[in-house]
Amino acid sequence: MARRIEDAKVSVGCPPPSLSGSGEKWRSFQFHFHDFSNLSTTRKHFIASPEFICNGHRWQLKVYPGGDLHEGQVSAFVCHLSEGRITTGFGIKVIDKFGKTTKRTPSSK
Repeated sequence: MARRIEDAKVSVGCPPPSLSGSGEKWRSFQFHFHDFSNLSTTRKHFIASPEFICNGHRWQLKVYPGGDLHEGQVSAFVCHLSEGRITTGFGIKVIDKFGKTTKRTPSSK
């Protein structure tokens, strides 16, 4: 069952143009999951961000603190909620409470 994060901050901005080879603007969203260490680590249990809009499409971030397929690993999915299909690229960066990047996944399509 999804749990909405009511106080999540969603910030929108554009990374430097060097990140986009196609010339299209990237959008950046920052989600704060408060008290993450106390979330359930039961496999397949997820928390969901509020829905957000990017380039006219509805999206949601789902995070599985205990993993989706593999127990003991955190899983994260960017879910397309609008009708139809879309091809997109995304990357995920984990920032600790001190503002230090602790994990970065490359952009994927």
